[in-house]
Amino acid sequence: MSGRSRSGGEGRAPRGRRGGVHPRPEPGQGLGQDRAADPEGAGAEPAPLQTPRPVRRRGKPTKERLEALIRLARFYRGWPTKEVAAHLDRHVHNLVPESGVPKVDLVVGLAELLDWPVEVVIDDLYALSAPPPVGCAAPHPAELHDRLRMLWELVDSDRLDDAVRAGEELLSSTLEPNAFCYASSVLADALEGLGHYLQAIDVLRRGLRLARRENPLRGTMRAHLAYCHYVLGDFCEAEALATASIAELASVPATDQRRTIVAASHFIRGSCLRIRCALGGTPSREDATAALSDLTIASAIYEERAETEDPARLRSLAQTAVFAALEVRVILGELEPREAIGFILHQIEALDPEQSMTKHEAESLAWGCVFGSTIVMRHLRAEADADRLLAILTNLADLLANRLGHWALRERCWTIEHLWRVDSEGGDFVFDIDDIQTLTGTMGRFPMFRERGWDLLARWRRTGDET
Repeated sequence: MSGRSRSGGEGRAPRGRRGGVHPRPEPGQGLGQDRAADPEGAGAEPAPLQTPRPVRRRGKPTKERLEALIRLARFYRGWPTKEVAAHLDRHVHNLVPESGVPKVDLVVGLAELLDWPVEVVIDDLYALSAPPPVGCAAPHPAELHDRLRMLWELVDSDRLDDAVRAGEELLSSTLEPNAFCYASSVLADALEGLGHYLQAIDVLRRGLRLARRENPLRGTMRAHLAYCHYVLGDFCEAEALATASIAELASVPATDQRRTIVAASHFIRGSCLRIRCALGGTPSREDATAALSDLTIASAIYEERAETEDPARLRSLAQTAVFAALEVRVILGELEPREAIGFILHQIEALDPEQSMTKHEAESLAWGCVFGSTIVMRHLRAEADADRLLAILTNLADLLANRLGHWALRERCWTIEHLWRVDSEGGDFVFDIDDIQTLTGTMGRFPMFRERGWDLLARWRRTGDET
């Protein structure tokens, strides 16, 4: 495959927040039942739900916190201090460093003693030693209204790092349930925009615990949670969440805005089935047929909703569903592989990536290139022009992924390159600094990609300059 295109030059596909499949929270959505959302403090009393426990903000490890964990491990095991020290490979009088910052082997040893995951020990070490009490005073209604509005505006203007800081600070205070759900939904949107899908999942789970059935954000958050699981490769979780949303919203009328959630859920479930149907050798026609049905429904609903709301974004999402369906139609024999690739190449010519396009068009076209690359690898691998076709599709997908700052697209580009180069050609990789930066970022964001990423780096080190 030819060299990867980089995003460093002048580009006209807009940078910033990608369109995304899942519906997004609107300003103030789902806040109507919270007194805290009323800038004047007026309105009915909030529903008597349990106030969520404030999210603890990250602090610095302390000697006292490390000592507390070691003491907890001693009680848990029922061991004397001397035996705990022996397990941790430390002298009994030198268990805790003066700085309070333990070495990695001590953290791993503590995790083993406590039967905790290592990341939980780390999180506990870095948490504030005195988290805000559950009963602390909530922000004044007018102040809360302004902070929630500012949080939404930060995300909408692509100031995602600022949005994450503001959202985490907001969730560290005591909020009423609906305000907590709203802040969680917007914060998760910012985290997803930065490619922090695991953190977004954690935030969405916290919010959904407080989201009652009548809260309009419940469906939005569940679709977002399904999408994050999907891009991380957690297909069972994504499919289950999408199926639950489809069942719960089956009777909503065509004019209801929640139909967009239904469309997103069909797309996510169809995408999970699309991937699953080709696993393990002979494709499953049953899964492929179900995938095509879901993707067709998603495209139709997006087109329908585009008549009344956000036409640029929803029509691009409809096109993404059409692109995804191409892969399934080829599997089912409804379409020849070259016909599918020809359709995608025609869309590339029609949109012309060198001219101005919206971020929604750019993302949809990039996904089309990813789906087309899969068709080439699966069905045209032995053809003489397979290398050329794959280079066209992956170079454009990579270019648009970097212009958009879209980490899920970057992960797919790296995976495709690795599969093609290692399986077809073997040999080493030559990367520049931009490649190494995006590869490292991708490894941190996608746990299932990490092993592939290390293999790419091992091959690069044999030919690249490490200075």
